[in-house]
Amino acid sequence: MPGDGEQAGPGVGEQDGRGGGPTGDARVAGAATRPRGRDACVAAIVGAASLLFAERGPAAVSLREVAAAANVNLGLIHRHVGSKDDLLTAVLRARPGVDEADVDAYDDPARLIVDLATQSEPRPLQLLVIVRALLDGYDLASLGVDLPYLRRGAELVAERLGPTDARVRSALGAAVVLGWHTVGDAYLRLLGGGEIAPDELVASLRPAIEAMMAAPGALSGALSGAATGTSTGTSAGVITATATGSRVAVRGAVVAYVPDLLDRSRLLAAARATGVEIDLVRTPGELVTRAARHGESVRAAPDNATPDSVGLVVADLSRPGILDALASLAGCETIGFASHVDRELMRAAREAGCRRVLARSAFFARLGGLLASA
Repeated sequence: MPGDGEQAGPGVGEQDGRGGGPTGDARVAGAATRPRGRDACVAAIVGAASLLFAERGPAAVSLREVAAAANVNLGLIHRHVGSKDDLLTAVLRARPGVDEADVDAYDDPARLIVDLATQSEPRPLQLLVIVRALLDGYDLASLGVDLPYLRRGAELVAERLGPTDARVRSALGAAVVLGWHTVGDAYLRLLGGGEIAPDELVASLRPAIEAMMAAPGALSGALSGAATGTSTGTSAGVITATATGSRVAVRGAVVAYVPDLLDRSRLLAAARATGVEIDLVRTPGELVTRAARHGESVRAAPDNATPDSVGLVVADLSRPGILDALASLAGCETIGFASHVDRELMRAAREAGCRRVLARSAFFARLGGLLASA
């Protein structure tokens, strides 16, 4: 009986009638030789997926393409790794291009960020996979993967700033690194810049990064209350209270399930412009739980408060499980959006109890007004 690595299946560059093989750049070293045994198969699968995910993003890569690039049978991916999400998790845990020992050796967060941002050869493959996965709408937090760069940076920043400042600065540092590797060169060309030597790049970036990491923090863990009201962080989200005479009007934050990165960015930008708090959730089930907690927080407002229900629930109707969640939110003001051509989905959302169902284009065109009236 043949071993795991000897099962029949399409080889690199072969066609099986159900899709083409990967590009040459996506083929793993040694893939021309079929791997033998479980460990070799998993290593080949993860190596091939790392290259393909970095090149095109996990959403655009099929498991069949990964199997062809790794020169293994498709069934071995399901047997030894699992689903596409499981494979992405395995790739991130493998940390392609990352030497964790080197990461832990850093004692300065600014130097860590600058080195990562200016590293071109070899570029950490894991960073490109992370960028592609985020653009595809994956929620990396739900995968439970330790990202050593982010973890070490947060540890170093936490030594000099409070917990909230440390999280914010660490996230900003990570965004700088990912953004630079994604669009930095393109923007330099748009600004009329040619090739910049690595030492010149470091000399220019380092002072700005050092200032960003070293500036005194203003947040110790919770936002300070303003003279006219308070904004209090809670495990259930954010409740905004504003003074109105001797009474306090309490509003629940907008709770939103919008997994797509670009849609989420547009939602948050509109929220900032209208001064509305957005509480983002990761799953349809969390949407229901979070909305219920918001209601409980509002009902527990001080005696001099005039509590209202949750301001608004926003949901991307194209996501699995969202219709069942909407059926559990009958007491909330809900808005769902979907592609204008998906009439059946929008009809099903109305039947599930969604108060307002809009085409995606109409939703984002009217977003400011929708949030302002929440």
